Amino acid sequence: MIGNKPPSEIWGVWIRANRTFYWLETGPTMLTYAGDKLRGALMSRGILKFNARIKTIKGQEPYLDMTLETAREKEYAIERVFLNEHISKSILADEAKSPKAKANPWS
Repeated sequence: MIGNKPPSEIWGVWIRANRTFYWLETGPTMLTYAGDKLRGALMSRGILKFNARIKTIKGQEPYLDMTLETAREKEYAIERVFLNEHISKSILADEAKSPKAKANPWS
């Protein structure tokens, strides 16, 4: 997903509990509602705990949507979440061959 996109176009989620920013690496696959997929992946891994029935005080939401650029400016810890294991293996193998990220064919 990162390809040659600037950090201002890469959206992710900042988790208040562990003060870490996560973004979804999808490889060449284009997704609609990538934010929903990311939140679902974080919930399934136990990183994000969210109960819609609990009312939160404004400014105390369990997560905030933001761009990678904003997370870097605020110096948050940044981690990427892979869409699936296949993408994880292929992206990491590509990065081992050449450290520069390949261009995303969908951007």
